[in-house]
Amino acid sequence: MYFAVIGDIMSNFAGLKSILDRLDEEGICRVIHTGNICAPRPDTGSCIALLRARQVLCVRGHQDKTFLKETRQRHHKGASGKDTSPQVRLDSAALEYLNSLPRKRVLIEENVHIVVCHGAVNSGGTILDSDTPRAVFQRQREQEPADIIISGGSHAPFTCLVDGVLFVMPGTLLSDGGAPRYTLVNTEVLPPSAQTITL
Repeated sequence: MYFAVIGDIMSNFAGLKSILDRLDEEGICRVIHTGNICAPRPDTGSCIALLRARQVLCVRGHQDKTFLKETRQRHHKGASGKDTSPQVRLDSAALEYLNSLPRKRVLIEENVHIVVCHGAVNSGGTILDSDTPRAVFQRQREQEPADIIISGGSHAPFTCLVDGVLFVMPGTLLSDGGAPRYTLVNTEVLPPSAQTITL
C-alpha cells in the first residue's frame, strides 16, 4: 500500500490542489492530512470543500481550533452589526466539518495499524521533529502501539524508525522555497518507508 501525507495547508488552495491532482495522476487514493487546514485567508472554504470532495482523512490542528473559535466570534459580531469584515466567510457545513475533526485518529489499512495526530500522541502542544530525543518517540510508541505514527505540526519533513515503528512528520505544505510537497509512505516493504516528494 502507498499513501500520501500532507501537513499544514494554511488555506493554500493552489498548493493543495496541485498535490491532490498529482496524487490522482499517480493513482494514490489514500491521503492523510495532519492538521492546520486553516488560516484567515479567502480560500479557506475552498480548501475545506476540496478536502471533503477528495475524501482526505484529516485531523484538527491547533490553528484549526483557533481559527474556528475566531471565525465564530466574527460571525457573531457581524450578526450584531459590530463586525462586517469580509475576510473569511464559511458556511455552516464547513464550520461543522471543522468542528467535527478529532485531534487524533486510529485506523487500520490493509492490516497496518496507523495513528494520525496533530502534535504528539498524548499532547497536541508537543511537536515532534528532528530535534526530538529518541526517548520521546519511544514514549509515543508506548502510549499508542502502532506500526506507523503520523504527526503534524513540525515545519520541516522528518521520518524515523524507532523500535520498529515508523514516525512520519510531513512538515508544512510548502517547502522553504515555496514548492508544494508531500510525504509518500510505502508499506509494501519491511520496515515501511517514507520519502518527501516536492513538486
